[in-house]
Amino acid sequence: MAEKALVIGLTGLAACGKGTASEYLKEKHGFTAFTLSDVLRKEAEKRGLLENKSLEESKLILSRFGVEWRKETGRRDILGHTLAERIKKEKLARTVVDGFRSAEEVELFRREFRFTLVRVDATLETRWQRRLEQDPKANRADFEKRDKFDVEKLGLGKVLEMADLRINNNGTKEELHKQVDSILSRINQRQ
Repeated sequence: MAEKALVIGLTGLAACGKGTASEYLKEKHGFTAFTLSDVLRKEAEKRGLLENKSLEESKLILSRFGVEWRKETGRRDILGHTLAERIKKEKLARTVVDGFRSAEEVELFRREFRFTLVRVDATLETRWQRRLEQDPKANRADFEKRDKFDVEKLGLGKVLEMADLRINNNGTKEELHKQVDSILSRINQRQ
């Protein structure tokens, strides 16, 4: 039997730094990087749900569409399933996946891969400032509403509790990179 691929999963609230950690693993350590929201975005775009929407509006629409698509397919792990199949088909050895929001997706990845779930934390104020850098027209109420929706309706609260390791990302990008290096070292030691 072939050895299972190594996958690092990233979870956390919006603008906590998951994407930055993922990009670092890709650039510095040669991981192939994916986001679960890309799987969702592709399906939403096929259905015309994101036309003429701001960044924050699109993100809220995607969160809600994720719930609808899960109901429609009868699979709470539809995003993870779609991506897991791609990782296996392409025989990717080292992958980072950003954006776990359902416990079922985490459980699927734990079964299919050598998987570690990393929680990236940052304060609300830090995350809001980061969102404003990405989208100066962002609406704080929408931003906080999405947090609540993700935690309460999508199951992100449970996923955050399932994390194997944690990163505190209230500092600089360099501090985040050091923590990612440390976590990768710990994961490699377990292999």
